[in-house]
Amino acid sequence: MGDLKGIIGIAASILSLIGPLPYIRGIIRNTIKPHAFSWFVWGVTLATGFGIQISEGAGAGAWSTGTGAISCFAIFFFALKKSDRSFSMFDWTCLAGAGLSFVLWRVTDRSRLQSCSRWSMCSDSCPHSKRATASHMKMV
Repeated sequence: MGDLKGIIGIAASILSLIGPLPYIRGIIRNTIKPHAFSWFVWGVTLATGFGIQISEGAGAGAWSTGTGAISCFAIFFFALKKSDRSFSMFDWTCLAGAGLSFVLWRVTDRSRLQSCSRWSMCSDSCPHSKRATASHMKMV
């Protein structure tokens, strides 16, 4: 059974690394303009979750969380070079929420505080989804 978990963990990790490649290609070709800050917040959130999983003894199931964080940070760096660099107060608030969850987890050693980071990640997606939809509607 342990071998199966490892195989699935490797497969999930590979998918989380190659899945974003078409998106990154779109960024490089200037057909996609992601909001860099959102990808950074999501990367911080996933990296915190990965740290919590590993510290609590997680195995292969945690690998895709770690590679997902790597993918988010890669998109963040590409987006910084090719996209809008204006960040709102709400963006900074979401980043503070993600950072706060990391600090609280390290200080209290309680993984349940990861929910603060999840809230930050979800709230950060809402305005950008709305902005992306409005932008798409203008293109159509």
